[in-house]
Amino acid sequence: MMSIGMKIFAVLLMLSTMLLVDDRLNAASAEAASVRAIPQRIVDAWNRGDGPALAAVYAVDGVLVAGHGVVKQGRDEISAYHAEQFADQLRGTRLIVDVTDVRFLNADTAIIRTQGGILWPGEVDLAPRSKGIQSFVVIKLDEAWRVVLFQNTRIATMPSG
Repeated sequence: MMSIGMKIFAVLLMLSTMLLVDDRLNAASAEAASVRAIPQRIVDAWNRGDGPALAAVYAVDGVLVAGHGVVKQGRDEISAYHAEQFADQLRGTRLIVDVTDVRFLNADTAIIRTQGGILWPGEVDLAPRSKGIQSFVVIKLDEAWRVVLFQNTRIATMPSG
């Protein structure tokens, strides 16, 4: 039979373990939410036509591989590329993205998969030519999650018949 002191000790040990597990789950949940928010930060910057804000999501040496094969490396190149595109070809476009998967490889590295695309002026639904799937590799740097690699791949439309 356990003494009252041992029972109290056992209950306190169990409670402290539960609190520790709860804290870890809350921390993991907060990290997952931060990672899941990255594509929305890109969408928000895109929809404002803000190249520098879009590039700020990337690591200093991050890489962007656009759906049409353009590769840009580093925040400065990514920012300049988007600023140029928003002033010309992508003026008035909106980006829509749905997160389809987040997978942590370790505490500081995750992979995000999304699907979505560009809505061109006047469009309310994604045209087949505008749909894509996206992959992100993100890492935690100085307490902030940053994109180190982004790859957009257009979804091919199959000919009918």
